[in-house]
Amino acid sequence: MKNNYEARDTLAKDVSNGINDVIEGLIKSQERAKTIVADNIYMLWLEKFSGLYPIFSDDTWLYEPDAISKEDSENVAELCSFFNGVSGYAEKNFLPIYSEDYSSYVCIKFNNIGYEIGLVSGQGTYAYCQRIGISSDKVFIDFNDIVADKKQPHVDGVDETLSKISKLIEQLLVSGVPVTAIYARINDTIDKYTD
Repeated sequence: MKNNYEARDTLAKDVSNGINDVIEGLIKSQERAKTIVADNIYMLWLEKFSGLYPIFSDDTWLYEPDAISKEDSENVAELCSFFNGVSGYAEKNFLPIYSEDYSSYVCIKFNNIGYEIGLVSGQGTYAYCQRIGISSDKVFIDFNDIVADKKQPHVDGVDETLSKISKLIEQLLVSGVPVTAIYARINDTIDKYTD
């Protein structure tokens, strides 16, 4: 019997340690996403590196790591954190995070160069960077605004409008309108403006 209790205690400790490791990893990842966009250091590296490699992903040199320098390899590995930092800014400022098939990406600009930074998910996930021309058909976030954590001019208006919509939804729910009816009407409206 004692062995069963010891085995359970060991298993419980292992599970607890595993959960703590996952939580610690998530916290570190969130912190890194914030710090990597807090200054221009990574962006300046990306500008130089993407001049040599205009399209690359964080797994491009997976099987030939010696093809690039150790510093470049470490920075390439940070591409996912960079995407998370940029997309976090976009979400907070109601700026678009584009989606196509299995990818999500954000367009940024720095020193008159456009970049598409994204994640592709399938059986695994990889981050990528692609230099692109700055155009009016996409919203290009100025990287300097990200570094400054500049609140975009439309944020207060969007917040106010979303609060009004929330209050209207609350009124409908209190009036007994089924959630499914509200959800269907909102989805119909959104579907009119999305692909």
